[in-house]
Amino acid sequence: MESTHGGKTDLYPKDHPEESRIVSMLHAVTKSLRDGQESGQYMIVDANLLDQWPDVVCSLLGVVEKKGTDPSEEVRTIHGLSFPKDCSVNDAFATESVPKVRYESVSNCVDAGHIGRIRILKGDVKGAFRHLRTQENQVFHMADYIPKLGIVIIDMATPFGWSGSPPCYALFGRAISWLMASNSPATVSGSLDHESFSSYEWVDNQIFVEQDVDDHLELTEATLRHAMLTVLGPRSINESNFSGGKSKLVALGLSWNTVQ
Repeated sequence: MESTHGGKTDLYPKDHPEESRIVSMLHAVTKSLRDGQESGQYMIVDANLLDQWPDVVCSLLGVVEKKGTDPSEEVRTIHGLSFPKDCSVNDAFATESVPKVRYESVSNCVDAGHIGRIRILKGDVKGAFRHLRTQENQVFHMADYIPKLGIVIIDMATPFGWSGSPPCYALFGRAISWLMASNSPATVSGSLDHESFSSYEWVDNQIFVEQDVDDHLELTEATLRHAMLTVLGPRSINESNFSGGKSKLVALGLSWNTVQ
């Protein structure tokens, strides 16, 4: 990958709407940046340093609202690595340098072949991409500039917005799924239930369609926590997004109903 542009000059066209959004959500944006800084994901420096770092590639920082949260308190920051068009970091990215990922059809969950009372359970990895660190000689491509704050944010992890993040993360998501599919209640407890846990992943989302018998659902969720812990460490577990076994659930943008 070669740098196609650097510095902060003319990064934001005059009156660009994204800059206005950042200003309107400044409290939530700075909170998100502080969290990233404290976790070691972001290195934040004075924008004047760009005069001494001409090779640093600054992209457009974007913000989107998170479902179910107050945008004045919490937002998702996205690196606009597809901006500017035709000379962005994503344009320069060599797609053949990362694994090719093939996701299974979600219909496989429906065709799992279970009988009896069925429940669906979901969980996802917290800050999935932040667990993967960018190679040190490539990190200068992953910068954002915020004129209002006069700062540059350099992402030390694979950022949300980079074309290579999903396929790189998929190796780890697939490892979690493999651990789940390789186990059953009998392998993780004293249970006599030898039926393997179902396993379906879509990027950082893990979906399970399981029989509701004995403690099968509880062991599914406990094993998923252990699998995430094994692959990505203790900070990967997103407790707020573990659903428990449900007959009705919204997951992957779909409404699931295991009764009807």
